[in-house]
Amino acid sequence: MMAGPSARAWFVTGTGTGVGKTTVAVALLEQAKQRGLKTAAMKPVETGCPLGPGGLSPADGIRLKSAATTERDLRIVSPFRYQKPAAPVVAARLEGPEVDIDRIRYCFEMIKAERPDFLLVEGAGGLLVPLTERHTMADLIVALGLPALVVARDGLGTINHTALTVEAALLRGIAVSGVILNGARAGTSADVVQSNAAEIERLVDVPVLGVLGHGGQWTHPMQWDLLS
Repeated sequence: MMAGPSARAWFVTGTGTGVGKTTVAVALLEQAKQRGLKTAAMKPVETGCPLGPGGLSPADGIRLKSAATTERDLRIVSPFRYQKPAAPVVAARLEGPEVDIDRIRYCFEMIKAERPDFLLVEGAGGLLVPLTERHTMADLIVALGLPALVVARDGLGTINHTALTVEAALLRGIAVSGVILNGARAGTSADVVQSNAAEIERLVDVPVLGVLGHGGQWTHPMQWDLLS
């Protein structure tokens, strides 16, 4: 059930909202860039976008676009944006239009046409966040045919949240390449970090690939060769 890095494209999901998916995705893109890889990224759906002179501004989409080495119009990188900070289906009911998975897939194929070496697609919220009246974020992952990277907040409760997310993904036929723990606080003992990682790996048989600290630095190096 577990896909290896040879796919070179992954869907970044999380155990919930605010766990640092964008921060982790940007860190991975930077790491790939340092290795000389051509990188690309996409944030298909973003809510909570502030309204500016040019319309809704997708902060996460902009960060991902800036971190990637390929140039793509923001309308392709971030095709569905909503002002309301809510689940996409709720925001779309209030603002429109409804999220269109076929449109997302079209934008994804346009980005793939650039032939990046390393491609990340970041979701909104967690795996079962409703995108439309009929689809969840998990359905989008399946539609794009990507393995998942699961981002979890490193702290109390992360073992349960991560195990639930991984199990839900696997039950839906989504391969999980690994887990990345984010937000380890300065001074957090190595024993605590390592025990969280070990318990996650024991429960769900998926590797913890690395731990990203609050300063955006890998407090425990990535145990994953991006080139393999």
